[in-house]
Amino acid sequence: MCIFHGPFAELLERLNGCEDWRAIYGPPSKRLKDQELILRFLALFFSADEYSRPMNEFLNTFMGRNRYLKKIGSQAMTDAFMPTVAVINQALGRKALRPERALNAAVCDSIMVGLANRLKRGKLRKAGPFAAAYTSLLNDANYMSAVKTGTADEPNVDLRLAKATEAFAGLE
Repeated sequence: MCIFHGPFAELLERLNGCEDWRAIYGPPSKRLKDQELILRFLALFFSADEYSRPMNEFLNTFMGRNRYLKKIGSQAMTDAFMPTVAVINQALGRKALRPERALNAAVCDSIMVGLANRLKRGKLRKAGPFAAAYTSLLNDANYMSAVKTGTADEPNVDLRLAKATEAFAGLE
C-alpha cells in the first residue's frame, strides 16, 4: 500500500469498509490482510490469465498497473466486488470462506471469482442455491486439495478458480 499509494489504494480502503465485507471478514485488520484479500479477488478476477507465482509479485504487478485506475476503472472493480460480497454474506454470513475455523485466502479468492463470474450474467434469484453449491464445492476433494496446499502454485490457482466458476455457472 505504501509503494502504490493513489486512487487504487484508496479504492481498496473504501471497499474494505463495505458492510457485507465487514460482516464476512470481521473487524478491520491492522496488517491490512482484509484489503489484501480484496486485492487478490480483483487481481484474479480481472487478470487470472496473467497469474504466475509468487502471489505477492502478481499482486504488486496488478496494483502497479492499476495504480491510477486507468486500465481497469473504479466502477468496474466496485461492480465486481459489491454484489459478490452481498450474495456471500446473505447466503453464508460469518461462516463464509471458512472451511475450518479461520478464513482461508484461497477459498476466499476462488469463491469470490467464481461467483463474480456468474454475476456477470445478472443477479441470482435466490441465495439458497449458491449456499448449496458452495457446500458441494467444499466437499470436492480436488478443490479442497487446491485450497490447502501449494495454494500459490499455478495449477492449484487455475484448478480452484475453474472449479468455483463451474460450481456457480448454472445458478439462476
